[in-house]
Amino acid sequence: MQTHDQGSPALSANVSLRMLVGDLNDNVPQVLYPALGPDASALFDMVPRAAESGYLVTRVVVVDADSGHNAWLSYHVLQAIEPRLFSLGLHTGNLLVAVRDGGKPPLSAPLRFT
Repeated sequence: MQTHDQGSPALSANVSLRMLVGDLNDNVPQVLYPALGPDASALFDMVPRAAESGYLVTRVVVVDADSGHNAWLSYHVLQAIEPRLFSLGLHTGNLLVAVRDGGKPPLSAPLRFT
């Protein structure tokens, strides 16, 4: 970039300008599937009593409109009594899950299966 003044004779100088543009973590993860009710709850089929370990209960599809690290999603079971297993709410029977992005600070979307 070159700049000059209005003097006589005009003086000028060259300047290098370096800009760093940062990505803000400004989008909350959005749950696409399963469809959620107004209280962020999702309905799904009953799990058979004979279901073995690893039985697929449902799939969860979540997107984040951010890019890069801010859009990396991780899934977390909330209110887990046994860290290796999922947990149901003691009084509600709900499975509580949080989906977090990789931003700083992280944004999250709650998901409750009833």
